[in-house]
Amino acid sequence: MAAISGAAVAKIAATVLTDKKLRKGVGWLLVAVLSPLILVIVMLCTLLSATSQHNTTAADLCFYRTITAGISRKCSLLLLSWTAKWQGSML
Repeated sequence: MAAISGAAVAKIAATVLTDKKLRKGVGWLLVAVLSPLILVIVMLCTLLSATSQHNTTAADLCFYRTITAGISRKCSLLLLSWTAKWQGSML
């Protein structure tokens, strides 16, 4: 398999950059190829962020019996009562 020389790459790049229709076509091709990849990366980052926030809240609830996330007092008391019942059943 022959390697493409630098001069050939420069000639192809010059051709693509000078022709408006070809430049738009290459741009749309790049967008079509990279968009799904970018969306997958964004979704993974979002899921990992939510998971770490949940783990931090769960650890705070287990060890310190407090919840640092912005939830209502009613929900916080309900979670604390559930953990007290669960800890009572473990004895």
